[in-house]
Amino acid sequence: TPFGTGKIVLSIGMGIVALLSIPLGYWNLDDNIIVQNVALMVIILSIIAWLGIFGVLGLEGERVPAIGSSLHNMGGTILFNFMFISTIPSWICEKKPTVRPLVVIIFTLALAIAGYVSVGILGGMAFEPYFSSDNTLLSELNHITAQDASRSVRMTAVV
Repeated sequence: TPFGTGKIVLSIGMGIVALLSIPLGYWNLDDNIIVQNVALMVIILSIIAWLGIFGVLGLEGERVPAIGSSLHNMGGTILFNFMFISTIPSWICEKKPTVRPLVVIIFTLALAIAGYVSVGILGGMAFEPYFSSDNTLLSELNHITAQDASRSVRMTAVV
């Protein structure tokens, strides 16, 4: 954790997410489709807001090296960002017969990769290099001044 070895922080936000998410795990995928669609819209709007903030802050290409000095701690990030793979067997059982699984999976992966790459590269170009510190892109977004972005846009870092 970022708080040191053996320290675990359970925040109020994590508790709220657990209280909202655990019941959804007991429903069929088609029973909670509205929740999934709302979550997708929140993600899309957050990404659009972040990309807008990055543009307003100014993009400087030299802030993002072609190859970083260290790739430690990247395995977990990459693995957990693509954990939707574990839902594919359930989705295959719930999908309509006319839906082609390979096309949907490839399209979904392409959109996810485009989102991760655009937020990562443009976010790196917008902020002073912080990869050698304990800061993350979300903490940088959370500490933007009021003249750079409204409070509601900065709150997307929390959502």
